[in-house]
Amino acid sequence: MSGNRQPLTREQMKRVIEGLGNAGRIPIAVQAWVDPNVFGTKADEYRAVLNETPCDIEKINLNIPQIFDAPADDPSYRWLNFDNPFPAGTALDAVSALDDWEKLDSVLADFPSPDYPGLIPNNVPPKGDRYRVGLWWYWLFERLWSVRGMENALCDFYENEEEVHSCFVH
Repeated sequence: MSGNRQPLTREQMKRVIEGLGNAGRIPIAVQAWVDPNVFGTKADEYRAVLNETPCDIEKINLNIPQIFDAPADDPSYRWLNFDNPFPAGTALDAVSALDDWEKLDSVLADFPSPDYPGLIPNNVPPKGDRYRVGLWWYWLFERLWSVRGMENALCDFYENEEEVHSCFVH
């Protein structure tokens, strides 16, 4: 890459984020959100565009909790504090693991800790000159529908507002 095709440095990114100045162009991080493979026959075209576009962040994928499975070193580092009641291969958007809101207090009492030592993967490269961003893709809405099922989750915003709020603020 040449000229303004070079990724912004960590210092340039910090200045932009902190509102202390500009970097000569808008920061770009589209590579963190676009997977060319989803574009089917046009995947190579998208890949070529992404390869020519500077990426101004170094993406670090954090080890997020799973729904039912916890790592051996922390049995509480999972969204639900009970084992998977469904047959293998069941789509979580079609079922409700948290089928009774009465279970919510128990689930929240054993909630995954953000201080889990395995949150940041061991294979993170040494710091370079790029701005580093820890990504946690599976967040509030994804967590809700994966424990309540998609239909329930969408209805819950209207029918169970307080419970949804409890899920989101915890």
